[in-house]
Amino acid sequence: MEIDGIISALVIGIVIGVLGRLVVPGRQRIGILWTILVGIAAAPIGSALAAALGVADTKGVDWVEWLIQIALAAVGVAALDRAKLNRLDAGAFRGSGGGPRGGGSHPWDGHRSRASWPTPLPPTGTARTRTVSSPSAG
Repeated sequence: MEIDGIISALVIGIVIGVLGRLVVPGRQRIGILWTILVGIAAAPIGSALAAALGVADTKGVDWVEWLIQIALAAVGVAALDRAKLNRLDAGAFRGSGGGPRGGGSHPWDGHRSRASWPTPLPPTGTARTRTVSSPSAG
């Protein structure tokens, strides 16, 4: 592959990645570099899939091939976003300070720590008492 083929593949991958990101609803928590890398990966995979389906070579613009590539990029962006969200959640609940606000707080809990979360209700038929231990005097 010549240098102009590599450059055009990178440009097409960037366009595919950005369009795939625009298709995914909501906010994505991945950077533009990941979006570009997903697009660069989705472009040849989508071309191969379009060739396997027999829609790669049409007269004029290959709209079906572009749609397949954009759909693959959207799936890739959504998967990376979900993976990053799961990683943030896992770090937040372990108390490792892996959450975006540090200190083990979950992104959606309004800066409350796990200690201030409401306690679950006791099983039916039991008294709802809570024993609080206090430090001994002296």
